[in-house]
Amino acid sequence: MATTTKKSLGQILVQAGKIDEKQLKKALDIQKEKDVYLGVIFRELGFLDEQELNKYISQQLRIPYLSLGHYEIDKTVLSLIPEHLIRSNKMLPLFRLNNSL
Repeated sequence: MATTTKKSLGQILVQAGKIDEKQLKKALDIQKEKDVYLGVIFRELGFLDEQELNKYISQQLRIPYLSLGHYEIDKTVLSLIPEHLIRSNKMLPLFRLNNSL
């Protein structure tokens, strides 16, 4: 059985050329002191803006990135799924296409 290893956010950013090893080390040192997510530190240090950070986190988690600024959320679609299911499954139905949400 093949196993896939999940790359760290820092590794992904270095490979993408967004940060260098020195910047990664600095962020990791700060993380040891502050005990916060590395992405927060990258933003605070000005290495990435929030949208860029979200794109790379989605890459790390292997989930599609979707900028909601490009969509108008159809409020009638939201009423098709009970709020507790939306919250517990961390999903957001945006629109209906034929018989699919």
